[in-house]
Amino acid sequence: MPTTPSFQPVNAHGKRHLRQVVNDGLTHPLTKPTVFAFASLPFLWLMWAAYAEILGANPAEALIRSLGDWTIRFLVLVLMVTPLRTIAGLPALLRLRRMIGLFVFFYASMHLLAYAWFDQGFDWGEVVADTGKRPFILVGMLGWILLSLLASTSFNRAIRWLGGRRWQMLHRLVYLIAGLAVLHFFWMRSGKRLRGSVCLRNPIHRVVVRRRAATGGGATPRQADIHPPSAGGRRRHVAGGLHRGLYGFGFRCGSCGQVQRSFLPATDHGDTCRNCCQ
Repeated sequence: MPTTPSFQPVNAHGKRHLRQVVNDGLTHPLTKPTVFAFASLPFLWLMWAAYAEILGANPAEALIRSLGDWTIRFLVLVLMVTPLRTIAGLPALLRLRRMIGLFVFFYASMHLLAYAWFDQGFDWGEVVADTGKRPFILVGMLGWILLSLLASTSFNRAIRWLGGRRWQMLHRLVYLIAGLAVLHFFWMRSGKRLRGSVCLRNPIHRVVVRRRAATGGGATPRQADIHPPSAGGRRRHVAGGLHRGLYGFGFRCGSCGQVQRSFLPATDHGDTCRNCCQ
């Protein structure tokens, strides 16, 4: 009568052999190009999605948030390298830590660039004013400055110039950066919820405006008035679907009556601009 094979636990020799195989794979010449290609895929997909106009109703915000999300994901991967190296006995993981860390800086820089471009139109005065006005942006800017300091000293020449001990002390700032990134993320989310509640807390105003328009008792923004403002030199043209998906929208504020730049389609002519929400 055939017997069912019993489960045989992996012995110490088998574990050492498995670790050796994984370490050999991590030291293979194709490992770094493969990791580089996989780490570039999220950015390439976002660029294609923006061009193909499949980022949703608010493509600019989707692009900015997605780049920020990938920054945090790669930051988590960097922080996991040392524990995995120690627990799993994989010293070859250190070969990938610098590359992953530079991808953290890359995605953080793209996140900042997308915010400055699509949210502020490269108006650096507005960027500075917005940084002072919204604390979560201030925290994010501080995190990016510290991250740029780590990225600029991640090369061998900088390590030799600083010395091993000072370089290690400097790069322990990654833990502070991680805390700032988490604070930036959750502070942004709570701010968005608060802003949404403030914008929606006065629906009676919208009902009154539309009722007056229906009875001829007052003026309401006409479709001809819903147009993007003239941005002059601030307007940045991008090709094809990226331009149509991220630019080309504007609406007239239902509270102050001014035409606002926005990347939200003007589907609701009674929308309230960001200045009136604050």
